[in-house]
Amino acid sequence: MSAGSARGGAAETFRDEEDMIQTEAGEIPENWMAMTLTDAATVVGGGTPKRSEPAYWNGNVPWATPTDVTGLSGRVISETASSITEAGLASSSATILPPNSLLMTTRATIGACAINRVAMATNQGFQNLVPKRPTMNVDFLYYLITYHARRLEQLAAGSTFLEISRRAVRSFEFICPPISEQRKIAAILSSVDDAIEKTQAVIDQAQIVKRGLMQVLLKREPDTWRSSTLGSLAQVNPEQLGSRTDPDYLMEYLDISAIEQPGVIGDTRTFRFEGAPSRARRVVREGDILVSTVRPYLRNFARVREAPDNLVVSTGYAVVRPGDGVDGRFLYQHILSSGFVEYLKPRMSGSNYPAVTAHDVKAYRLFLPPLPEQRKISAILSSVDDAIEKTRAIIDQAQNVKPGLMSLLLTGELRVIPDTEAA
Repeated sequence: MSAGSARGGAAETFRDEEDMIQTEAGEIPENWMAMTLTDAATVVGGGTPKRSEPAYWNGNVPWATPTDVTGLSGRVISETASSITEAGLASSSATILPPNSLLMTTRATIGACAINRVAMATNQGFQNLVPKRPTMNVDFLYYLITYHARRLEQLAAGSTFLEISRRAVRSFEFICPPISEQRKIAAILSSVDDAIEKTQAVIDQAQIVKRGLMQVLLKREPDTWRSSTLGSLAQVNPEQLGSRTDPDYLMEYLDISAIEQPGVIGDTRTFRFEGAPSRARRVVREGDILVSTVRPYLRNFARVREAPDNLVVSTGYAVVRPGDGVDGRFLYQHILSSGFVEYLKPRMSGSNYPAVTAHDVKAYRLFLPPLPEQRKISAILSSVDDAIEKTRAIIDQAQNVKPGLMSLLLTGELRVIPDTEAA
């Protein structure tokens, strides 16, 4: 095997040429193997002790459910929401998994993974993988399963809910490099994940700083700030498309799910009026503020910085258009504040889709400083938002690059040189 000039300019990491061999699994690098998960790991299921027996619960054995794994922000699990006792373990089909096993969900959500850093058990929604050392690296196995999650989903069956059988898990086929190359691949992909997590931590800290600034800067100053309702400072839902709208009117539409986090607006969809959803009615202009009236505690609010002339949003939004003498960025910061959200919470109605009305939004009362002061305050808070947005763009870029990198590394199309060989 020859090590040529490396892709990406990192000669100590990547190869540009590699001998390939033909196998039943197709053409693979000559020192890789076609294998099944039962070759790579011991497959271990889980179980649930009887719920009605108090002696089986709240013990010293961490006990994971799929929610514990799907709710993780990283790839490691050290704590679980529930625990069982030794008696509960013995009474069920649950099994203790040694540290550095791979928890893999195989029911409902399929292929979600986590590496346990402490010994724990799981419920029956898992088929867990205990790597066969020293030939299998658990971090590599994590990325392998994550990459092949869609293939695993295709093996699922069931009428009530989809599930993969233990037999299907054991016979699942893939190609695998030697352990030294597994470690190198896992290290490269882990470095991407670690960078994403560290960058997210920067965002989290910036958001904490901003909340503190908001408490100080939006606090009422005596004499110079006036009390006003939002409805007296801005128009709410100022423009609507009526029933007489031209059927061929072409719109760019944002539905109620278009804002997934504060300040971040997703992609529009193009419709002609006659074929648009019935809720596509509210016209939006540059500088308007979108307030999701459904589950407002999620803070799915955003200020529209740029808008085409034909931008239309769902009636699930209240469109707030700041009036004269009101700085739009200042008003938006007030809408993002905890005071606005706490005001709306008790006014929600409905069980499936708790929501507030445009009247509730209009009736919100706030203190407004003179316009020059509004601009100074909004400039400070908006600068933090801009910094968060730029940092979030770095995460988005890394997340966009990662799937392609995984594909190259886990199929052998891009080869790495193990540290021992590079040395």
